[in-house]
Amino acid sequence: MRQGRRALIAAAVLIAGATAAGAAAVEQPAREGVVTDSAPEREFPIPTADSGATDIVAGHDGAFWFTEANVGRIGRVSAAGAITEFPLASSEQAPAAITAGPDGALWFTEPGVAKIGRITPAGEVKEFPVPSGARPDQIATGADGALWFSLSDAPRLGRMTTDGKVTEFMIAGAEDPATAVTQGPDGALWFTEPDTDRIGRMAPDGAVTRFAGLGGGAPTDIVAGPDGALWFTDPGANRIGRITTDGRTSSFRLSHQESSPTGIVLGSDGALWYADAGVSRIGRLTPEGTVTVFPVRAVEGEPTAIAAGAGRTMWFLRPTSNTVATITASTSKPTPIIDTYRTPTAPEGPSGGGSSGGSGAGGVAPDPLLAVPVKLDPVTGLGCRLARVRRVAQVVCRVEVNNAGSVRVRLTRRGRTYATAFKILRPPGRTLTVRPDRRLERGRYRLEARLRNGDKYDIQTRTIVVR
Repeated sequence: MRQGRRALIAAAVLIAGATAAGAAAVEQPAREGVVTDSAPEREFPIPTADSGATDIVAGHDGAFWFTEANVGRIGRVSAAGAITEFPLASSEQAPAAITAGPDGALWFTEPGVAKIGRITPAGEVKEFPVPSGARPDQIATGADGALWFSLSDAPRLGRMTTDGKVTEFMIAGAEDPATAVTQGPDGALWFTEPDTDRIGRMAPDGAVTRFAGLGGGAPTDIVAGPDGALWFTDPGANRIGRITTDGRTSSFRLSHQESSPTGIVLGSDGALWYADAGVSRIGRLTPEGTVTVFPVRAVEGEPTAIAAGAGRTMWFLRPTSNTVATITASTSKPTPIIDTYRTPTAPEGPSGGGSSGGSGAGGVAPDPLLAVPVKLDPVTGLGCRLARVRRVAQVVCRVEVNNAGSVRVRLTRRGRTYATAFKILRPPGRTLTVRPDRRLERGRYRLEARLRNGDKYDIQTRTIVVR
């Protein structure tokens, strides 16, 4: 029966170029960024050290629930900041994404053990295996009252009823897996394909339509907006995207050169809110394109996931700090913010090859690319050679400069940051070692180096495949 269902979906597939003719992406700058005063940020330490807080969602009980991937726990933080942790059967279960289910419980993915978990507000846990053994990634509640999830190692979407029955649907025409999933305003399920820069739609009858993204980006998280469209983050390209239900796209580029919007949610005030891990801000974007940013305590790679509370209160995760934090944005008159970063003088380089490297035992063998001379940009005086090492124990970059400068290196996958490094450089350069701060799942990762020399930039990227 499953094979027949896949055949039906394949026959029903529509290619975005045919169904959305003339729907080319339209990019416009977001209106002038502003920063407003906000209530003091409150942070609440997670009791278990190095918990690997990954995703957060508002629960039906008025609390906020989050996953702790490094220690196999589900956390709950009350509106007053009291945190309770619920251990799973094993610390190796590594819960990832979490959503509020249609039955009052919280549902979460466990990619490491190929299961979907369910936890009640009282802390009772039940787990359901994914029969195919595929790894569930992101999860959302659909319009049909079921749980829908993406699979990190297959171009399929899964559907699970609240009694644990699973059906998988091929994303016909796709070779790479989807990431985020969300219920659309049209009753369909919408999803992102960051590896191929596409947005997908799966109708209730299984028909799939895939639309081209914004171009040169990697759409990551997605949410239904207040205007009948879908809104998504594009962290590598410093922008927020919008797509209508008929596939017309537009985007809003953020003002800060190092912005990296990650999680995005619809607030109760009718605006889109996002976490900006690149510059330690919480952002608010109206459907008309006005952006307001709220600086939070600056920590590299934070904040990440975000959840909407009442009014203008937002909750977000700080995995490096091992805390859950919240701010309440002010409605007072904003004051201008001036970003000191200018537009890059050199365009972003193309992604490199996807070599997976060896897996032999013993020491760590550097990538042969490290031995290749680095070509310096004649304008910026900067150059970088990105490389990976065997066994994915660490990532090594060789950076050379002919002037003093700085480099920031980041390893990401689907909008989530796994490792960062920053150094001030002096000629002739040096080697940077970037060590991931959490276990790497199989899949494609983006290694990005942003080099700076005064007001000049060079951005280089490479794709790393973990098998």
